[in-house]
Amino acid sequence: MHAIVFHVGYKASRGHYTATVLQTQPKCGSETAQPLPAFYYLDDERVFSQPTERLNLLLNTHRPFNLNTGRFEDILPEAGVNGVPPSIAEQPRTPYLLVYTTTYTE
Repeated sequence: MHAIVFHVGYKASRGHYTATVLQTQPKCGSETAQPLPAFYYLDDERVFSQPTERLNLLLNTHRPFNLNTGRFEDILPEAGVNGVPPSIAEQPRTPYLLVYTTTYTE
C-alpha cells in the first residue's frame, strides 16, 4: 500500500478529505522504492510525520486525528456537546480509497 485517502465526517454526502502517504525512497542499487518506517498524514494546512507503528491505529479506528496535537481524539456525538455540533476535525475518519503500487517485470 502506498497511500490512503480518508473521508472525515458523519455522512457520505458531506465532509472533508485527508490523505496518508508512506514515505519511500529507492533502495541502494535499485530503482524500486522501499517503505521507510514513517508515513505522512496530510490535511489542507498541515503535514504530520508519524511512525509506521501508528499506521495500524490510523486504519483500525475511526477516531478523529487532531492536527494540532498529532493525537487521536474521542468521537463526539453527531448532535455535539451542549447543542454545539462537532467541527469537521472532530468527526469520524473513514478510509475511503487505498492506493497500491506494483512493479511489473518481464
